[in-house]
Amino acid sequence: MKNLKLQNSQNLEKIKKLQNSGLKAPIKSTNKRFFFRKEHIGFIVYDKLTSEVFLVNKTGKIILEFFNKGYSEKEIVNKLSEKYKISKKLIKSDLKPIYNVIK
Repeated sequence: MKNLKLQNSQNLEKIKKLQNSGLKAPIKSTNKRFFFRKEHIGFIVYDKLTSEVFLVNKTGKIILEFFNKGYSEKEIVNKLSEKYKISKKLIKSDLKPIYNVIK
């Protein structure tokens, strides 16, 4: 994963140079913090804020997409509880490791 982190950092540097030179950047600017790429082992996630790359499963991707949309932790717990019919207490305890990584 460290190689992916380095590669993404280098790509961001190239994009910044292009933007500063007045040329059109190859990708559009976005407010999203997390970007996803589906792989056979799950989803590779690039965190734009920290430049870190990590792997999540389908549920982890759903949670991070909620963050991208601006949902609060409480709203995410409520959405997941409704969707999966699981207690909010259990969801909160399961989400703690994710919150610790992304904050």
